[in-house]
Amino acid sequence: MNDEKRNENEYSVFPYCQHSLLIPSRCLGLRLLPFSLGHIDMLTALKSPIVSDTIHEIEAKIKTVDMAVAVWVCSRKYEKAIQQYRSGRAQRDMEKLGRKWGRNPAALAAQRIVFIDYLKTYFMAPPRRIPETQRQPSLPWHLSVFVTIPPATLYTPSEVWNMPLPRALELFAAIGVNAGDASLIPMNQTGAKQ
Repeated sequence: MNDEKRNENEYSVFPYCQHSLLIPSRCLGLRLLPFSLGHIDMLTALKSPIVSDTIHEIEAKIKTVDMAVAVWVCSRKYEKAIQQYRSGRAQRDMEKLGRKWGRNPAALAAQRIVFIDYLKTYFMAPPRRIPETQRQPSLPWHLSVFVTIPPATLYTPSEVWNMPLPRALELFAAIGVNAGDASLIPMNQTGAKQ
């Protein structure tokens, strides 16, 4: 294999095989956990633009309140975030975080860069072939990933909700490929043009 091809392949597998080596940053004074399916589920329930917009849209227009909510969620394990949200503590914590950092635009701008870098790192996903006839999924994509992993592995639902997103996507793709789903094979392994 030539050096150029080897470097391309090494880069393309980084997020999937080395994600457990990443040390998430501190943002808005909180230690971020590896971005997980549980974070996506919680942010979806809170109608956060973090999960509905592209990374470029987030980067261009993230608001202080959206960032405070997302950082609060991403600094907790899934079950803990739900427990705190139900207790009423979450709303107070998120508002306090937004007020504290919203008063200092320069510090907030630096923290915004940290959070966008965190999202970019964890949003990397295996490239997929898009079938000619794309159907609209009837289930949110993160739930499809969640329900697929536990029956095919020894992971518990709690472990799946809290595992780093790249690991969950890697397992989901492997399970799909083993079940014959060719749409989950990365394009660079199918000969398709990217």
